[in-house]
Amino acid sequence: VNKERPLIIPYPLDYSILEMMNPVEAKFSFRKRCARDDMACTPMAEETNDGFHPLMRRMKLVRAMVDEHARYLRLASEKNDDTLGTANSSDLNATIMNLSIEYSIPPFLISSLLSQYGYTITQQICSVMNHPGPVTIRKNAIKFPWSDDKFCQWVREEDEVNAAPMARLLLKESKHENPDHVNKNKQRLHPSSSGDTQGLRLVAPKDGQSNCFVIGESFKSTSEVGMIEPPVGCLQIIPRGNSSATNPESEIISSPTMNQSKSIWSMKAWKKGYFEVQDAGSQFIVQSLQVQPGDSILDYCAGNGGKTFGLASAIRTQCLFSNSSQASYIVAHDVVDERLRQVKGSMSRVGFVPNGSGDSSDRDVYAAERGNVTIEIMNSSTLEASCLEFDAVLVDAPCSSSGVLRRRPSQRWEITQQEVFAQLPYLQLSILEKAASFVRKGGRLIYSTCSVLDVENDGVVDEFERTRAFSNLGFSRWDFGLDEANDKSSTCNYAHGKHTVTMLPTEYGNDGFFVARWIKRN
Repeated sequence: VNKERPLIIPYPLDYSILEMMNPVEAKFSFRKRCARDDMACTPMAEETNDGFHPLMRRMKLVRAMVDEHARYLRLASEKNDDTLGTANSSDLNATIMNLSIEYSIPPFLISSLLSQYGYTITQQICSVMNHPGPVTIRKNAIKFPWSDDKFCQWVREEDEVNAAPMARLLLKESKHENPDHVNKNKQRLHPSSSGDTQGLRLVAPKDGQSNCFVIGESFKSTSEVGMIEPPVGCLQIIPRGNSSATNPESEIISSPTMNQSKSIWSMKAWKKGYFEVQDAGSQFIVQSLQVQPGDSILDYCAGNGGKTFGLASAIRTQCLFSNSSQASYIVAHDVVDERLRQVKGSMSRVGFVPNGSGDSSDRDVYAAERGNVTIEIMNSSTLEASCLEFDAVLVDAPCSSSGVLRRRPSQRWEITQQEVFAQLPYLQLSILEKAASFVRKGGRLIYSTCSVLDVENDGVVDEFERTRAFSNLGFSRWDFGLDEANDKSSTCNYAHGKHTVTMLPTEYGNDGFFVARWIKRN
């Protein structure tokens, strides 16, 4: 047990379990309970004389927790108590407790999800978080500028791995579940044949109010959740034995998950830099910035460079589509030097070579092997001193990771209520305000997280729009219904004038993400 973090248990524990967690604290807690309930306290053996090796104590604790968990569920089942997890429950605490136990998610997260989405969608989100997600990849146009189908053919022949465009897979999966809904939107959700990667094709929720979407597949509660067309270059690895899924006219596979016979990292295509592992929701965030050849872009929270390289690939694709040779410039910035070293370490594999150094030893510049794209790595002091302004700034802020818990199972028990509701929103707002100062007039600003919690998403957006930075710098909302930043008509079908999108996690589609966007007036 990590002594620096409180252990969150959603139901009253047996005294013996408390004793195994921490004998001293258990003794104090037990005596308080005795006094409260007017019970007689039984003397306890000294914790140092229990005769258990620390490893045996941990094993005993795990076994006891499993037994306690099973006992609670068994009792709930025997009682057949409708207050434990039904949509019409009048006992909210009991509903929270039951969902928390059933899906192994802390009660405070369950409570937040219920207040935002209601019981049905919350239960679906929790279920998704307890199953492995699909392996989604992004084709790297810097190293592999040809079509998605040619990429699928290459990995099938060279790596003996099957892959298929995500739009094709999920369109067929949805046809089995809800053919009327899919047929109605089939043209909107089919992969673009023109090669245009900038059209954001969103089908609005039927209720006209929600900003919740999923990528490619219909959600079970379709009236509250809209759909987004998967980006061009977004593919999924599919299991061996389902080669028919690579045929556009074939039936959909039952579950597009990783081919267990071959590691992603051992594939020739990955070693050559032909693709990156990147969720469809993360790819949509990159697409939302709608980069163009000639843009200067700041990835303010670059992390390990996933979105930095995604932006470079998007620019390269646009250059090929428009036959443009305009030079584009990307800055990868982060406050953690180790993350920037990881970005630097990936440069060669994804198609970038050193291009000399900047004005100081802290700067590293890399040029694409193909295409006129340059990436520069900057730490905070170098970025501050540069006085640069950018056409587009992406803020992929640190967050609770509540939308990607199936990728990081332990994260659900590592985050605390204090972090989610106090520390993270304050940090996210301060980062967003700082990043906004680097947007030039007429430029675009994107804020994104891998969270599905309002406090980190719309809550931060609302606070930002009330700040002096927002008004003084001249920002306005950039709706997904109209591509105002580039003064073009958008192919987006989302006509409700919203500038935020919450992507809910789905079984075969995307993880949970959030994106908001603004433009800076001239």
